[in-house]
Amino acid sequence: MKNITIKRFLAYLIDLIIIGMVSFSFSYVPNINPNQEEYKQAYEDIVSLYENYDNNKLTIDEYEQKYIALSYDLNRNNVIYTVVNLVIILLYFVLVPLFLNGQTLGKRLLKIKVVSNYQDRSVGFVSYFVRAVVQNNLIITILQIIILFTFSKDNFYFVYSKVNMVGYILLYLIVFLILIRKDSRGLHDLISGTKVVSISDEIQLSSVNEEEKKEKTISNKTKKIKEEPKNNKTKNTTKKEAKKKSTQTKK
Repeated sequence: MKNITIKRFLAYLIDLIIIGMVSFSFSYVPNINPNQEEYKQAYEDIVSLYENYDNNKLTIDEYEQKYIALSYDLNRNNVIYTVVNLVIILLYFVLVPLFLNGQTLGKRLLKIKVVSNYQDRSVGFVSYFVRAVVQNNLIITILQIIILFTFSKDNFYFVYSKVNMVGYILLYLIVFLILIRKDSRGLHDLISGTKVVSISDEIQLSSVNEEEKKEKTISNKTKKIKEEPKNNKTKNTTKKEAKKKSTQTKK
């Protein structure tokens, strides 16, 4: 596994821990998450349900039927927390790298950064936004929230689980591309036109580009110097011809 790939995964893990801590602290604010007690109750009911099934007190059909109903209650009571978490993720993965020159806190610790995949271009707000949405499956999260408020308790689970499956497929695709590509670019990098590089590699690349620019400048100056005598010779010849024509006209 490439060094940059390992650093990417570690940096993302650090970022998720930071986001999780912030989101968790918000979840205990009653005004932000008024359904906290109901969520806890639904969670405890699911744990109890699984224990009963594990102890052969329920059949598989009874377990699935009760689980779907409890899963609906669990996710409905967790919607506010999910929305808060979604906003925190967007703010973190868009604004932090925007103000820290392509770095989140995790990337800063691992000395890597997000840059544009195109030379002489910087990564802007839109690119960071698109990158964050794809990387963190935020469209899937929004779809799941819509499903919870669109479908009934009896019908929601089939659609909800299928959307959730698509989310996992996208996540695996991101990881797969990062692992197999030489430039370690994931799906979110390809869509947003970005890539992740090591700070040391960027410095080396910058030095190479500077050297190339200097060489190009020297080459252009040398070419100019070589062309000047030719231009002067052409100018003198043109002047002589013009003078000759003028003399002939006078005659």
